[in-house]
Amino acid sequence: SQSFNLPEGCWKDIDGNVLSGSIQVPPFSSRVAYRFDGPDCGVVVPTGGVRVKMLLGGALDGSDALMRDDLRSQGLVPSSEPYSSMGYTVENAGVSVSSSVMQATGATAVVDWVLVQLHENNSGYTVTGRRAALVLRNGKVITPTGNELIAFNGSAIGKLVSVRHRNHLGVMCTALLTSDDELVDFTQYTTPTFGSNASTIIDGRMALWPGDVSNSGEVKYTGAGNDRDDILQLIGMEPTNIVVGYHAEDTNLSGFVSYTGPNNDREVILLTVGSQFGTAIRPEAMP
Repeated sequence: SQSFNLPEGCWKDIDGNVLSGSIQVPPFSSRVAYRFDGPDCGVVVPTGGVRVKMLLGGALDGSDALMRDDLRSQGLVPSSEPYSSMGYTVENAGVSVSSSVMQATGATAVVDWVLVQLHENNSGYTVTGRRAALVLRNGKVITPTGNELIAFNGSAIGKLVSVRHRNHLGVMCTALLTSDDELVDFTQYTTPTFGSNASTIIDGRMALWPGDVSNSGEVKYTGAGNDRDDILQLIGMEPTNIVVGYHAEDTNLSGFVSYTGPNNDREVILLTVGSQFGTAIRPEAMP
């Protein structure tokens, strides 16, 4: 993988995405960038940013050092970011992933879309920027064009970084960024995070807690508004049914939603709450 600096001017990739700074080219691949003039040439190109590494607990089974890319291999990862439709305000709303990024296999294969957020260091930890990005099997987070620097519409220096996923609990690093290209590695135990038990540990690495099917900020197995019932409803209230697709109820990101049988999604919720009877609640350790 190599990074190439772009000359001065306005640049786009073949999907029409505005490029800035540099472009990342995956191994054994190529990318096209062209200079253009037009009404969107004067738009503010994001400057500054952060590099992020993270793991999704639902896509890890501890068998190797990589997450599974079942969603990508089955063609289920949407070409456009899904978070705007979930009510999140993102700086790159509606952005599409480049075809070259989706074609990568091995350690740099796409696992799913994620959110990277910048927060002010104030009492409310105000979100000042939010970008849709993609996480790879090796945990690296990249832009939809393949760049490892997640650029925002302003400097990242002095901000806090958090990450989110559509059915995992979010986590925030409590160390302030000191540069515009700093790496925040949420896979390391030594990375300070907000709250307690913010992440789960799998095979010696920290990963986001899976199972927040309802995107409520907590994982529940029983009681009102629990995540287990959402799985049952999706499969038609028949425990032996299986539904294929890109669904929040797919807690292990396998591309299949199931309630019983091997690798079912219900057990992921039970393991996250950490209770034999499922009565506990796993809250999100976020401000």
